[in-house]
Amino acid sequence: LDTALDPNRQGMKQYRDIAAKAYQAFLGYYLGQMKRIKLRRKDDLVTLANNYSKQMGLKEVPGLTKNMVGKMGLKGVLGLTIKAEDPSSRHGGGGGGGGRYGGGGGGGGGNNQRRGHSNGRRENSDTGRRNRRG
Repeated sequence: LDTALDPNRQGMKQYRDIAAKAYQAFLGYYLGQMKRIKLRRKDDLVTLANNYSKQMGLKEVPGLTKNMVGKMGLKGVLGLTIKAEDPSSRHGGGGGGGGRYGGGGGGGGGNNQRRGHSNGRRENSDTGRRNRRG
């Protein structure tokens, strides 16, 4: 039997991929909740996340890319596994997710406008009207 067509093998790979995303989501969410849950050190959070990955049945802690570790503010934190960048996700690939403050990703488009100025014109904060000369 060809192992590439074995449904059990395919199911496990899919499960590991989903569990790795859950691990990353766990870290991302609880990084923002550290104060509320009274965690003071990021390495304590990583230890919790690593235990979470074991509870999901993973034999190894999922790896995070160097780029993701930097974005999450986890550079130098012990207990993380750094993996190589995925070449298929380096360039292109559309916009990202909503991010911390909402919004819908975006991606491409050449829309170079400042936040709060949807039509590119500044408004006068005193009157709420556009500045006019004369």
